[in-house]
Amino acid sequence: MAVRVALGLLCAWLLPVWAQAPGPAAHPPAAASSSAARQRLALVVGIGTLGSRPVLDSARRDSQAVAAALRAGGFEVLLHHDLDTHALRAALKQFRSSLRADGVGLIYYTGLAAQVDGRNLLLPSDVALNDFQEPSATAALLRAVGLPLQETLDALAGGPTAARALVVDAAYRHPALARLVPPGLARQRVNAGTMVLLGHAPGALQDVPSLPPPPGAPKDLREAVATRFARVMVDALGTPRISVPEALRAIRLAVADSSGGLTQPFLAGETFDKDHLADAVRLENPGAAAAATTTPATPSGTAPAASAAASAAAPAPVVTPAPTAAATPAPAASAPAALRPGTDGRTAQAPGQGERPVFQARANSFGHAEGDTLSYQRVDTRKDELLASYTVSIDEVRNDGHLSANGGQWQLDPQGRLKQQRDEDGTRHSYEPAQEIWWARPQPGESRTVAFKETRVLPNQREVQIEWRGTAQVGSTRQIETPAGEFEVLPIKTSGQSRQTPATGAPGGGAFTRTVYYAPKLGMPVAIEIEDNDSSGRPLRRERIELMHAQQSRTAN
Repeated sequence: MAVRVALGLLCAWLLPVWAQAPGPAAHPPAAASSSAARQRLALVVGIGTLGSRPVLDSARRDSQAVAAALRAGGFEVLLHHDLDTHALRAALKQFRSSLRADGVGLIYYTGLAAQVDGRNLLLPSDVALNDFQEPSATAALLRAVGLPLQETLDALAGGPTAARALVVDAAYRHPALARLVPPGLARQRVNAGTMVLLGHAPGALQDVPSLPPPPGAPKDLREAVATRFARVMVDALGTPRISVPEALRAIRLAVADSSGGLTQPFLAGETFDKDHLADAVRLENPGAAAAATTTPATPSGTAPAASAAASAAAPAPVVTPAPTAAATPAPAASAPAALRPGTDGRTAQAPGQGERPVFQARANSFGHAEGDTLSYQRVDTRKDELLASYTVSIDEVRNDGHLSANGGQWQLDPQGRLKQQRDEDGTRHSYEPAQEIWWARPQPGESRTVAFKETRVLPNQREVQIEWRGTAQVGSTRQIETPAGEFEVLPIKTSGQSRQTPATGAPGGGAFTRTVYYAPKLGMPVAIEIEDNDSSGRPLRRERIELMHAQQSRTAN
C-alpha cells in the first residue's frame, strides 16, 4: 500500500542547520461493569455563520449528524448552532452544571478557530472577520472577542473515574485566518483526566469543504455529514464496546489513513478508559438505534438554539434524551461499526473507509511488513511551531529483508533505518551503511560507537558529504506519551561531531545530539529529540519528532 508523503523529510532527523540545502487492528472490548449506568452528556456546537456571513456550510450538517450518533449511543445531547460569545459561554456553563462528577462527558465543536499568542481561540458567531484587513488587526480582534479553547476544557472537569473528551474540528482556511502566523491551531495543553482531539495538525490548515446537501432524507448517518472527519467520528460513535481513548485513537488513525496522511489530527491527554463511550446495549439493539437513522437532524436544524440577534439571553438548546427501547425499530445495519468482519472472513471495514481485503502481509525478520504506515510530525521546540509532517509507507519487503517505501523514493535497511532518499526537488541522499542513531533490539545499558557517512547530490549535481561520529548509550525502559498513544520505550542517546565537506568552499562542522525513543512494540522510534550546535557551541537547532499514528502488522521484533 502506497501512501503519499506529506511535507517534510526523514533526513531532517540528522541534518544541522548549516548542512541543510536551499488496516487497523480492532480494539478489544473495554472492561466496564457499570458503563451502561453512567450518565452520558454531550455538548455539540456547530458555528457556520460569522456576523451575517456563512463561512462554513459543513458546520450544521456535521453537528447534526454527530448529535444524532451520540443520541443513538445513549447520550443526552445539548445541540446548538451559531452561538455568539455570550451564548456559547452560557452553553458551557449549563453543560458543566449538568455533568455529574463521574459521568461520561464529551464536547464537539465544529466551526472556525485560530491561535493568537500561542492560545487557541474559538470564533463565536458575533466575530465579524474582514478578509482584507491586516493580520495584526485580525489578531487584535480575536484577542478581544475570541473564546479561549481552555474554557471548553474547564467545562469538562471531572473525577478520576470520569471519561472526558473534547473534539474540535476548526482548522479551516478562511482568508483572514490563513494569513495569521503561525496559522491553524497551537498544540493544546490538556487538563488532567481529559483527552483532546483536534481535526488537523498544529500549525496546519485544511480547505473549507463545499459539498451540496444530500438529496432527500439520508438513509445513513454518514450520508448527512459534510467532512471526512465527521464521517469517521460518526462511525466511531456507533461502535459498541469501545472506550473513549480507543474511540479517539481510532478516529485519528482513520482520518490520517483515509486522507493518505495529508490530514493529521492531533491527539493529547488521557482519560478514564474503563467505561464504554456509548451504551453498548442500545447500539447492539436495533430498536435503540432507530432514532439515529429516522431523525438524523434535531429540531434545531430549523430553529437554532441561539443566535447573534438573541445574544443577551442564555441559550435554549435542543436537549435530546437517550432513545428508549420502545422506539420504532430500524435495520441493524444502521449502526456503523469500527470493524465489521466480512461474511467469508476475507474483508473487513474500518471507520470512515470502505471494505479492504484481509491478507497476510510479507514481512522481514525484524517484523516490518508491506503496508506498514507511520506518520510523524517535526516541531521546533523553541518556538513550539510545526515544521513538517511526513508519512513512511512500506511498499515492498525484498528477499534480503531491505525495505522500499513511499513509492520507491525511500530505501530502508532491514531494521527500518534510512539508506537512500529522493526529495521532491530532486535532491538525492544516501547513507552508508545507514542512519545509525538507533538500532533494533537495544538493551538497557548497551553502548555503541556510531559512524556513518551521508552523501547528498543536489539538483545541480553538486555533491556534499557529511561524516557523523559519536557514541550511543541506551537508557532504562520508561513510558512516554505521543499523539499516537502511550508507549514503552528505550531511549538511545547519541552525541558526537559532524563534519561537512562541500563541493566548494571551506568545510564546516559542529556537535550533535540525538535522543531516540525506540518502541520495541513497533520496532521504530516514536519520538526523536534533536540538538545541533555550531563549532563554538552556539545552539543551531532544537526540534522534536513525534509519531502521530501507526498502522502495522507486527510479526517479530
